[in-house]
Amino acid sequence: MAQQKKDLVNYLGNPDVAFADAARAFGVKGELVKDPGELKAGIKRAVAATRDGKPYLLDVLVERTGTLAESTWYPKVSVAEMRQKKV
Repeated sequence: MAQQKKDLVNYLGNPDVAFADAARAFGVKGELVKDPGELKAGIKRAVAATRDGKPYLLDVLVERTGTLAESTWYPKVSVAEMRQKKV
């Protein structure tokens, strides 16, 4: 990966995935935490929800660091192209 300058596992952008929105589509409460100062309150809400027996999703933005942290390459994958028609 380092030689090719392609990070196969860490880049989830383009477009960014809104995991909290996706969770809501399935009836799961959740939130996006962008600022470290918001994390403690988010964890408290998540703990309260799970203590009530309900799922809760925290989508926490973290800084990418290290080798290939700036890479925005990702493999082009088309599910439509991979599908085979059943006959």
